[in-house]
Amino acid sequence: YRLVILCGTDEEGVSHVTAKLQLFQRPFKLCDENACAQYLQSKLLHVPVAPLPRLLHRRTSFVNKNRYSALIVSSTRSGMGKSLHVQRMAQDIRGSHVVHVPVHGPEVKAYSIMELLEHNVDSKCTIFHLDVVPTVLHQSNSILFSLLVLRGLTDVLGNTWRCDEKDVYVVEVTVPEQEDNVVATSALSFLNLLPRVKCASPLQLREANGNLP
Repeated sequence: YRLVILCGTDEEGVSHVTAKLQLFQRPFKLCDENACAQYLQSKLLHVPVAPLPRLLHRRTSFVNKNRYSALIVSSTRSGMGKSLHVQRMAQDIRGSHVVHVPVHGPEVKAYSIMELLEHNVDSKCTIFHLDVVPTVLHQSNSILFSLLVLRGLTDVLGNTWRCDEKDVYVVEVTVPEQEDNVVATSALSFLNLLPRVKCASPLQLREANGNLP
């Protein structure tokens, strides 16, 4: 195929393009989540912009070992080191510049995100820190998919943002551990396929290590 158009069933009646192309519709087979995650991770590998000092090798294995161009940093509650993780990434990538992009409500629109994105021409790498509020996760999925996977974003006016291959996009999000949190679970189905770092509390780390002193 020369052109592939993805459209959800809830949007078919809104788009004139998809309505005209109904004759060319093909069945879509769901792939295995693990296989999809491995494929995305292989495509999101990021080449280091500068060699790291020997003293930083150990810490880098914790921060961003494989140098992914897109990374999810999550925790079950606030104050567990997500922002600190992003700061350490900036320290490890010498000559980098951090752009903080808050993603909050009441509505998340592409143009509002694009207004905050900016490239620093003097830096070797720009780390875009997208701080997503849990209440707008379901609104930001399509925007995050465009930025992290398609590597670009377009608003309703036709303005386009293109990601630079040397930049890194980090999404910070807090996901409460609640079984009935259906909205957050469905919104994170895409983010769970991406390279991810989970920040844990000291108690969780102790339990994971077998209650070692």
